[in-house]
Amino acid sequence: MPEAPSQQQPVAAQSHPTAAIIAATLLHNKLSLQEGLEAFDQGPQADVAAGVQDQDGRLSLDDMVSSSHDYHLDLNDEQIKQFHDGLRDESGFIQLHAWRTALEEPEGLDDVLASRGIKARPTLAEMLNMIAASLTFNNLSIEDGFDAFDNDGDGQISPNDLQAAVRQLQLDMNEEDVRR
Repeated sequence: MPEAPSQQQPVAAQSHPTAAIIAATLLHNKLSLQEGLEAFDQGPQADVAAGVQDQDGRLSLDDMVSSSHDYHLDLNDEQIKQFHDGLRDESGFIQLHAWRTALEEPEGLDDVLASRGIKARPTLAEMLNMIAASLTFNNLSIEDGFDAFDNDGDGQISPNDLQAAVRQLQLDMNEEDVRR
C-alpha cells in the first residue's frame, strides 16, 4: 500500500478547483494516480484506526470525505460531495478510470502548485534535458541511449519503456509526467 499523502498547509479551497487540489497533493507526494486512489481508498478514519480498511479499489463518498479531512486538503464536505458526484458511476463509487481522467490534467493545477510553493511539473523540454543529461552522465551515445530505453527491443520507445527507463535512471519525473 502506498504511503498516505503528507499533510500540507491549507490552501483556500474556494480559489482552486477540487480536482487541482487533490492532483497537487498527489504530485507533491510523488504518488501516481493509481497510488493516490489507493491512499484515498481507506474508508472512514475510525475504521482505519481499528485496522479495518476497505481497499476495494474504488472511492466511496466516505473514503473521499475522510481522506480529504485526514490530509488537511481544506475542502469542505460540499466540495468533496460535488467532486464525488461528478465522477461516481451508477454504483455510487469513483473508479480508477474516472479518477485518472479527472486528475490527469485538471484545470488550475499549476496555480495550486505555485500557491503552495511547489515546483511546477517539468516541461517537455526539461524532461528531455534530464534524459540528455543522464545519457551524458552515463557516457551513452544517442544510439546506446535509445537501446537502453527500448526495454522490449522492438525498435520503438513505448510509454512503458520510457517509464521503466525513468525509474531505472531515477529521474525526477513521475508516471503522469512521462505519460504527458
